Amino acid sequence: MPWRIWESRAERIDRQAAAWAVEMESPQSERQVQDFEAWLRKSPAHLRAYQETAGVATLSEDLRLGAQEVSEPERGTAGRHRSLLAFAAALILAITGSFWFARDTSPAFAAVSNHGDAIRPVALRDGSQVLLDIGTDLKIAIPLDEHQLSVDRGRARFAIPQSHDLEIVTSEGRVIASGGLIDVAASQSEVRVLLLRGKATLVVSAGAKELDRIDLRLGQVVRLRDGKIAATPQSEADASWVASRVNFADAPLATVLAQANRFGRPLLRVADNATGKLRVTGVLDLRDTRALARKLAAALDLRVVETGETLVLAPADQAPR
Repeated sequence: MPWRIWESRAERIDRQAAAWAVEMESPQSERQVQDFEAWLRKSPAHLRAYQETAGVATLSEDLRLGAQEVSEPERGTAGRHRSLLAFAAALILAITGSFWFARDTSPAFAAVSNHGDAIRPVALRDGSQVLLDIGTDLKIAIPLDEHQLSVDRGRARFAIPQSHDLEIVTSEGRVIASGGLIDVAASQSEVRVLLLRGKATLVVSAGAKELDRIDLRLGQVVRLRDGKIAATPQSEADASWVASRVNFADAPLATVLAQANRFGRPLLRVADNATGKLRVTGVLDLRDTRALARKLAAALDLRVVETGETLVLAPADQAPR
């Protein structure tokens, strides 16, 4: 347009920031996210303009709501769901590595929430993987080399690479984990920590004052409330919650059953290859395999046949082989 010849540098940057704000609401490709990151890094003026346009200049209520909108699962076609979920995760990584910051000297955090209806995975640039339970609010320290996250509400499982340290902050204290696998759950009344693999130390605090410090034991659930520690043995539910609500998009039935068999009993199998190729879309609870078999049979016009310690899903008019 001719008028753009006369626009100032600031006006051009503001226009570009507005365009990026619209595109980043629903990124369509990984290349698009990479181009966005490159534009942000090109000049501090780009960063300031985007913050003003996107409403993320401070960690305010608007920022929290914006993070929720990014993290809600898409409900379009199966292919679009998978691609947008992947690129939404890439967007979060771009945010955590590029431009979220506070104006004072305190650490800044990027908010990542799961307000959908299934467990949500998030990958961090240091190689750590995080599974967010439904209704979980997580904050990631910026820059990422701070190696600090905050669980404000809900439950998360952290898979930390070997030789990496990660600090997980809660209202009752902080967990310093060295590699391995660890669950952290936070509610209004208490914090629960479960070490599944690796090493971790729990630091109990009240404000800035450290009250206690203990090394966590494998397979033990530590409950922290009002500065007091209580330990209980790990239950099956503590370890298997990651399979509580799994989202499948056009997945083969055989794949669904194989994943369910990792978490529950009795074992499930299909009567034949054709049955195993039936497609499944939906959010399923994999822990109760017997209930899962009934649900799948009703949805796919199958029947459930019990053979010893196994449940077989077979066509309604066919006996299992």
